[in-house]
Amino acid sequence: DGVGLFRSQDAGQSWIMMSTVGLTDKSIQAFAVCPSGKIYAGTWGSGVFRHDPQIQEWTQVNNGLPQKFISAVSCDSQSVAMVGTYDQGVYRTVDEGANWTAANQGLRDGPNDRRILALLALPGIVGLGTVNGAYKSLDGGKTWLSAGLIGHGVYDFAVDRAGSGQIWVGTNSGGVFTSFDQGESWTSLGGPPVIFTVTQGWDLQLYAGTRDSGVYRYEN
Repeated sequence: DGVGLFRSQDAGQSWIMMSTVGLTDKSIQAFAVCPSGKIYAGTWGSGVFRHDPQIQEWTQVNNGLPQKFISAVSCDSQSVAMVGTYDQGVYRTVDEGANWTAANQGLRDGPNDRRILALLALPGIVGLGTVNGAYKSLDGGKTWLSAGLIGHGVYDFAVDRAGSGQIWVGTNSGGVFTSFDQGESWTSLGGPPVIFTVTQGWDLQLYAGTRDSGVYRYEN
């Protein structure tokens, strides 16, 4: 059982619980904040909720979603929101959640290729992690191109804060991989085999989180 979302205005020194008005399912699996200020939260069984900062309330927005088990959420610079589902692929909305449409063109047809684990929208490119490798989109998530790592579950993405274009992914069977060419090629950085989250800190160091082995820092 979840309790909703918390926010911090002092770099994580303290946290405040956000309003839960309208949030009938508080077991949030993933969320994203759009440039518009609206927040999309994905739950495990109740679909997607949208938070309106003007009225501080949540609205359930599931029209067009065939499945309500949401595993990933992202929002691009145009406030187009995308969600990943347990096994129905990707859906996107251009009208703030009023309608969701399937965005699975280019995804392989294997049983694990539409089981979504991660979504990351960046200027000009969207990264997608599945149970069977990575994909990228160059048109805002409408269509997808394979980005390799087939056979690996891709759980998370991180991007170099220094602007080099380097990206890292955490996988469930090969540790951390990195790419300098938008996923055209990958280099293994090793680490524990099962990595659930990766991030680059403000110190520009790479950190990787595991399920039960704590946190690791990469040192080149």
